[in-house]
Amino acid sequence: MVKVSVIIVNYNTQDWLGPCIASVYNCCSDIDLEVIVVDNNSTNREFEQVLAQYPLVQLIKMQQNVGFGSACNVAVKAANGDFLFFLNPDVVLHNNALLFFLDFWAKNGQQLSIGCLGAFLQDSAAMPIHSYGLYPVMTKVLINKVKSTLGIPLKVAPVDSTNRYQSVDYITGADLFISKDNFLLVGGFDERFFMYFEETDLQFRLQKKGFFSYLIPQPQIEHFQGASTHLNKPLLRVLYFDSLLAYFHKHSSWLAYSVFKLFWHCFDFKTYLQKLKIQNKLKKA
Repeated sequence: MVKVSVIIVNYNTQDWLGPCIASVYNCCSDIDLEVIVVDNNSTNREFEQVLAQYPLVQLIKMQQNVGFGSACNVAVKAANGDFLFFLNPDVVLHNNALLFFLDFWAKNGQQLSIGCLGAFLQDSAAMPIHSYGLYPVMTKVLINKVKSTLGIPLKVAPVDSTNRYQSVDYITGADLFISKDNFLLVGGFDERFFMYFEETDLQFRLQKKGFFSYLIPQPQIEHFQGASTHLNKPLLRVLYFDSLLAYFHKHSSWLAYSVFKLFWHCFDFKTYLQKLKIQNKLKKA
């Protein structure tokens, strides 16, 4: 019986895909697991050669790039595990992270009302990197945007990875461990988010139902944070721009959202123009 379904979304990330899958099989061999790779219609087909080395991997091919959340939802429909582990392709496991997640959940699931779990991610130098965040607040987002526009450095909260576990608002989608029941309870990822904020939105909805997110220190997971660098930078900014607005539109009053949208367009007018340019190209295509 499958205990964990490891779900990886691939889009031209063939260089990272092999090491990622290998680390899962090498480190978690004593776990009843399955690996599902969803390819979002990659233009580079080398990933097929990579997956040929792993015949047990289930491949789902999308006919177009539907985004991260939508691809994950498709994979969940095919998943047989009691738990889901959403893993970025530019991530490798250095120990049996799944065992630690399962053990912590079994011992603390009810007491802590666990919604999902994650790890304190590290870079290639074993230094702590972005693993979690606070739910976005309109005023703080606007203040940070003004500071960024003026070149004022933003304060970054230190990452405490020495604690036994840490309650956080949300865990990044790079390594998100969640029970299938919890995922289905809130209807999975909202497919209005093509990229960015889909994991934030999902965990916000879980929290509304009384389930919370925790980071635990035992899993050793390295995140290269490089799989998306080949993408068009203006496009990434536009996707972030749209998802941020979608998040506040969903979780705020109409008046608050309208005021925020007006100010955000003013402070990030460059991205708004980039969005119009991209939309114009798509219309002509």
